Amino acid sequence: MNILLLDDDTRDVPEIAEVWRRLSHKVTQVEDWRNLDRAMALQNFDAVLIDLMIPAIGLPSADCAAGFTTGEFIYRKYIYPKLPSKPFAIFSAALLGLEVIRAANERLKSYATYRGYFVKGCPNEVILKAISQ
Repeated sequence: MNILLLDDDTRDVPEIAEVWRRLSHKVTQVEDWRNLDRAMALQNFDAVLIDLMIPAIGLPSADCAAGFTTGEFIYRKYIYPKLPSKPFAIFSAALLGLEVIRAANERLKSYATYRGYFVKGCPNEVILKAISQ
């Protein structure tokens, strides 16, 4: 499986990528959402994992809830139109108990390919299992 990972933080990615590589999967990280079009044009992805709290550089702040739901906005406006049938999940260091996170999770549930919200640091295999279904 070829997985698109939208996450500006590179600290966790090597660990995630290594676990998934050992299981014969490829991870392509895009750190800046503005590079998504290029990445999606160059590769065919099977699944998407998105950091919910991507920096909102160049995005309308009213749509990104002060940065807490930027990943949701980027998915709806930039990823979904090009990869509508690909399974995807969101993850973040923020807890689902925050109202803004819970609301984003509820909105994303309307997409048939949505596989859930995961807290950063959860076992990588759990996320992989969810997006590979």
